[in-house]
Amino acid sequence: MHPDIAPRVRGKSIYIQNDNGSTYLLVHTTISGRRADEVGMFLEIISGGAIRPTSDHVLIKKRTGEVVATLTSDTVVHGGVYILKANTPINFTYASEPPRLFPPSRTTIRVSSPAPSRPGSPRITSESRQDCLERDMRFRESIVQRDRFCIVTGTTSLHRLRGCHIIPCSWKENQLVGALPGAVRDHIQEELGPAGVDDARNGFLATRELHDDFDRGEWGVVCLEGRLCFFGISAEYNASAYHRRPLRLPEGSFPDGEPLATQFPDPILWWHHFQCAVFRHMRGGGEIDEHDTSDEFNRSMAELTAELETIDAELGHLEGVFGDSLRKLRSDVVKEYYGRVDTYGIPANVPDAYL
Repeated sequence: MHPDIAPRVRGKSIYIQNDNGSTYLLVHTTISGRRADEVGMFLEIISGGAIRPTSDHVLIKKRTGEVVATLTSDTVVHGGVYILKANTPINFTYASEPPRLFPPSRTTIRVSSPAPSRPGSPRITSESRQDCLERDMRFRESIVQRDRFCIVTGTTSLHRLRGCHIIPCSWKENQLVGALPGAVRDHIQEELGPAGVDDARNGFLATRELHDDFDRGEWGVVCLEGRLCFFGISAEYNASAYHRRPLRLPEGSFPDGEPLATQFPDPILWWHHFQCAVFRHMRGGGEIDEHDTSDEFNRSMAELTAELETIDAELGHLEGVFGDSLRKLRSDVVKEYYGRVDTYGIPANVPDAYL
């Protein structure tokens, strides 16, 4: 978590139900609550566009029957259970094809190291490690030349900054760019050139903490009143001072006079990441009690932790040579090849020490 973000906030949940009492949407928030128009945006994404918020959509507090807000207002909605009503019947549906931040399948790559692992676990060769390091350094350098500072905090200390992909490079590595949603796929193939997802226009400069939290869908970027703005999706980032704040766009021009900001990532890419993050952190058709403390879950976590320790041991001897680039690679290996993925292909339950 970024140092400017409170690591612990008092968690609350907003539950949106229909007249039958079944929970359709679960939104994590804090004691400060969420704006109603933000809840409406989440509903539209979770429903795959079936629910399009209007001033006719109202949230009614289930316990008291009080009309709290319309889904297009900036009224703050606090934790609790609400009934969603409108003048016309509301179609409570779930998106038929939820978007994925990471690809649905991963290439199995073998390694010569005899380190133990579960049968079928993918491995990375020393050659592919070197390729990844070189690609990462080229990608970062091209973004440094454009952004020059963290687009969220304004930090200019280069040793603290990373080049961050919006659409992960694993789509290119696994040759699955064609499986992305049409608008995203077409933009990458037609606008970004031969580099594809490794083009600077699919990336931005941010601190290491913000980069890792972006990959986990803790925060995203949306267009508010015509400006690209930071948007806190997790409860912690929603309660932060960055929430809804405009990004710091590149300043100045290229040698040919073209403004640097014209080469900033297109809203199409930001919106795809945002939708993936919403599916990662919100829940459609969920139950009031979301906690999973089963023995199966605990065994899965122990097994994953053990395997990640093996990966860390294999790569650790390169730490002094490649520094931050190796730490970035380790993070990518964990998230793209070893991370447990949820229903939507987003890595989940990866111990923070490995991210």
